[in-house]
Amino acid sequence: MTLAYRRLVPRIPFGVRVSARLIARRATLFVVVVALGAGVVGGRAATLPFADAPQSQLFAAFGPCPVAPPNRYLPSNAGCVTVSRADVDGDGRTDLVLLYATLNGQRQTTGHVLSVVRASGGTLALQVPGDLDGMTIARLRDVNARAGVEIFVHVTHITTDEIIGVYTFDGHALRRAGSFPFAGEDAGIRFGFTCHPGPRATIVEHDFQEQTPFTGIWDRTDTTFRWVGATLRPAQPRTVRGAPSPAQTGVHC
Repeated sequence: MTLAYRRLVPRIPFGVRVSARLIARRATLFVVVVALGAGVVGGRAATLPFADAPQSQLFAAFGPCPVAPPNRYLPSNAGCVTVSRADVDGDGRTDLVLLYATLNGQRQTTGHVLSVVRASGGTLALQVPGDLDGMTIARLRDVNARAGVEIFVHVTHITTDEIIGVYTFDGHALRRAGSFPFAGEDAGIRFGFTCHPGPRATIVEHDFQEQTPFTGIWDRTDTTFRWVGATLRPAQPRTVRGAPSPAQTGVHC
């Protein structure tokens, strides 16, 4: 899936509840553009699996969601829909991946649902916690030893850091394996994480903090998360001297 983001990032302190008036004043814009057919490499709209699936919508990170047109894969109160296709359950066939907000009568977001319509039949669904009115599927990657991709969902947007939740199939249902910070625009902190797939797959979180007073001296704390079933479990963090670099900030999966 190809995503293009356009943002005007507000300076919102970490931990502050953000009112609708402040959001309107700061004019946060987080627009998702999904290329038609990009969910399957080399795919064309006419030959995609689940050809009757809904299309992804354009929406802002905060504010009212657009209501999705009627579709058999969505409830009637769905909005802020993003759509992709990938083999999630590991059976070698392409599944339909949907992420959408559930809306009340005022088009306010009341929750988010991650749904996987399996090529083999049946649907996997899970509530996704987070603070965005409109969440997005950030990427789909196989990052553990099990066949099938994991689903990376962008769940939080603040200036301190962005947060991605990682979702996986455990053989029976979807599970939230863990969550990881990335980016960061406040002074003296940066975040990122790196995936190391394979038989002993890990995800390493990189937390950078500049020593105060700010003199350009940074410490990097690496925490390695290992897969235990469908859960990512952290090992003991390790801190070394090191400044942020493009190779370790952001998402590298």
